[in-house]
Amino acid sequence: MDRPQFVLRYAAVAGIAVLAIAPWTVSLYKVHVLNILIINIIMATSLNLIMGYAGQFAKANVAFMGLGAYTMGVLVTRADWSFWIAWPTGALLAAGVGTLVALPALRLRGLYLAIITISFVLIVHWSFLHARFITGGATGFSVPHPNYFGLPIPNTLATYYLSLLTLLGAMWIVRNLVASGFGRALLCLAEQELVAPALGINVYRTKIAVFALSGLLAGFAGGLHAITLQFIDPQNFWLLQLVVQLCMVALGGVASILGSVLGASIMTLLIEILRAFKGLWEFAIGGILLLTIVFFPRGIAGLIEHFFPTLRERRHRP
Repeated sequence: MDRPQFVLRYAAVAGIAVLAIAPWTVSLYKVHVLNILIINIIMATSLNLIMGYAGQFAKANVAFMGLGAYTMGVLVTRADWSFWIAWPTGALLAAGVGTLVALPALRLRGLYLAIITISFVLIVHWSFLHARFITGGATGFSVPHPNYFGLPIPNTLATYYLSLLTLLGAMWIVRNLVASGFGRALLCLAEQELVAPALGINVYRTKIAVFALSGLLAGFAGGLHAITLQFIDPQNFWLLQLVVQLCMVALGGVASILGSVLGASIMTLLIEILRAFKGLWEFAIGGILLLTIVFFPRGIAGLIEHFFPTLRERRHRP
């Protein structure tokens, strides 16, 4: 193993260790911020699967996140389901809807696919607002902490470690998936979709699979987001959140797990720092997105890989 790869793996292990120890050394509010950061990394990875790895200009992940959150919340508060059943149910529903959203992607690409998926986000948000008998409308509703089977730690810390374990599982799955034959099929789909059938790649099945997986990850993130805030509100799944997630992927780097981690971490911390300045963080996000697209089209991860080519993911290497 060459030195840059060794350093990257060492940094990853050190980062996980810091995240595992941090809740015992900082305030509960900072634990909350770290929890949001972890959830944002999952969301950035989910969006990067479709945008970066598969090359599909789809923007519906914020809606998948909302479906996972609302399904879990409604089942727990209205149907009296256990969180441990409602949470994966919400994620599976998001994956199923992701499969349906993939159907237009079988025929549409580029700007037209973006328009269709953004329209889907608008429809889902409208449903959250107006289906008051289920969703609570614009006022939203509260969600209790899950039952953590009597663990001798506060619920906030238990929720944090649940998010961390979910992140590690998602990273492991995505890392192995994109390094496999399926990952190379996604690369062909992104670069030369018309050539893919000649290489024996089933374009329809590949697109449906990546949309379903992306929806599944977003659905799990939505459930975690709901129990972290202990509240579900339609504004958390609106177009502004979509722009924030796009900025995470663009800033960190498309088609890169490292890019998802870097982009989500930087954006989350930046929003937190600028929260005291009303309206400034929206301006900052717009400026960062513009500068990144103009000067760093492959994001921070692309810049790092330019100087250290051996850090490229296996499928991108010669």
